[in-house]
Amino acid sequence: MPTFTSLRERRLWFGVVFIVATIYATLGLAGQFAALIPANGVIENTFFGVFLVIVFVLFGNGMRKRTSKGEFWVTLGIVAAYAMAMLRLFVNPNERTHLVEYSIVAVLIYEALAERKRNGGNVWNPAIFTMLVTALIGLVDELIQAVLPNRVFDPIDIGFNAFAGVMAVVSILVLSAVRNRFSRV
Repeated sequence: MPTFTSLRERRLWFGVVFIVATIYATLGLAGQFAALIPANGVIENTFFGVFLVIVFVLFGNGMRKRTSKGEFWVTLGIVAAYAMAMLRLFVNPNERTHLVEYSIVAVLIYEALAERKRNGGNVWNPAIFTMLVTALIGLVDELIQAVLPNRVFDPIDIGFNAFAGVMAVVSILVLSAVRNRFSRV
């Protein structure tokens, strides 16, 4: 039985398990769901809505407190970077799911590891560990798809999954650094 350093850490890890289990459990159904959705902008509107949720969940927490101009502009830059990444993936809307799913997984893993470290737990570099674990989870995603009859193994998707993890962790670190810098001023 794993030992958690706090209730928050426990909840974060359960969130990771829930999201990863959901990603893996829906692999066989993704194509069927996509076929049911008419091509009238539903996918684009859904991804835009999910993008807004990510913006509020990932970065809204830090914005509840009084923020400096620097924090505001860095947050805006991070949101713009995510928006640009999603626009670049506009050609293949299915690839955008990787950016959303694996960013959320990475944020939850990083926050769980950071919580453990804050509470005195032995954690090796939470940022690098998060990126590696997120990439590994993405690799397993693709390996599962390799054996499913209606899915294909795609090494490019492994890259998207890892990229989403890196992007989420870098965003957290940059925002945290700016927040720390301006809180001392």
